[in-house]
Amino acid sequence: MTTDPSTNPTPAIAKKKDRRLFYASIGFGGLFCLCLIASIVAANCGPSPEELAERATQEKAAAAERATRERAAAVEAAEWQQAYEAERERRWAAEKVAAEKDAAEKAAAEKAAAIEIRTVFKDYDENEVAADTKYRGKRLVFTGTVQGINRGPLDDIYITMACPNQFLAPQAYFADSDRAAISELRKGHKIYFEGEVTGMTMGTVFIKKCKLR
Repeated sequence: MTTDPSTNPTPAIAKKKDRRLFYASIGFGGLFCLCLIASIVAANCGPSPEELAERATQEKAAAAERATRERAAAVEAAEWQQAYEAERERRWAAEKVAAEKDAAEKAAAEKAAAIEIRTVFKDYDENEVAADTKYRGKRLVFTGTVQGINRGPLDDIYITMACPNQFLAPQAYFADSDRAAISELRKGHKIYFEGEVTGMTMGTVFIKKCKLR
């Protein structure tokens, strides 16, 4: 009778099979131990509830400190901006005052240096050639008293200025840009204006391109 080797292994084969089973059991057992040790280590190394609470408290304190610093920075920036605006306004005001002062001083100096129309008339009455040399073609500032406010043949505006001879009163011609200001004038008003003397015609001194000051 013949025996099947697969159903009746030899002692060597059985021993080899038992050895493999042994090694496999050791491997599975080692892997289980490693997993168990890892879980224990993780459980023991993780933060405790007290540590988590302390960490949360520290993070909250740090966030509050950051918020405080940010608020302080915002307040400082707002104060700087306010100080900058105030300084700029102060400078603008100072520059405006200085400009107004300069303009007033300049106007005062021009008025102080203004030539009386009566003087111009007198100079032309005495010597027309010398007066032309002194005044003609020059843009100067004049002052005098209004004798009359009139319109010329071309609808231009001119003011006759008081002088010793009312029939030969000097005539100052103005542009339409002064129309509103001239409409407020009355006879007897003292005015200052700049203009260019064009000479004397038939005893009357003519001043053109005039502008009120």
